Amino acid sequence: MLSFTNDFVDMLAAAIVARMPQPEPKPKPTTRLVDGAELARQLCVSLSFIEKLRGNGTIPSILIRSSRRYDVDEVIAALKERN
Repeated sequence: MLSFTNDFVDMLAAAIVARMPQPEPKPKPTTRLVDGAELARQLCVSLSFIEKLRGNGTIPSILIRSSRRYDVDEVIAALKERN
């Protein structure tokens, strides 16, 4: 019967793990910007309510030239933070 030291077993296990294929890293989620109408549709509220929330600083928005856009995840996080 063979007897191995713990150091040898640990070294062998590390060598085996090092040769195993590693899973692909998960891709970073991309930020999806939407306009006010799409945000209102996704949140099931009116566009005027979205504009009110933006106007009073409740939800964040991004202005790209003359187009206002919203990051849906950031908006939802801002709304959750207020409640």
